[in-house]
Amino acid sequence: MGEFKNLEVANGLGNINYHKYTVKEVGEKSYAIQLVGKWYGVSYTGNMKDGFTITNKEKAPWTPMIPPTRNIKVTKNW
Repeated sequence: MGEFKNLEVANGLGNINYHKYTVKEVGEKSYAIQLVGKWYGVSYTGNMKDGFTITNKEKAPWTPMIPPTRNIKVTKNW
């Protein structure tokens, strides 16, 4: 769990251009991240006022598709 404290609201007293703070998981691309050979989906909830939560949920490993096969009995006559 991480926490940032006493962050500036603006660049100075009387400045009306307020900072907008956000969070992002390091290495996350398109809401996914790979850690130690496993893939995780990344979701973000919360806001600057109430705080943010980053949730990583392990994704099921990708299973390659195997084309259907069948056994056929063949008799060759000479």
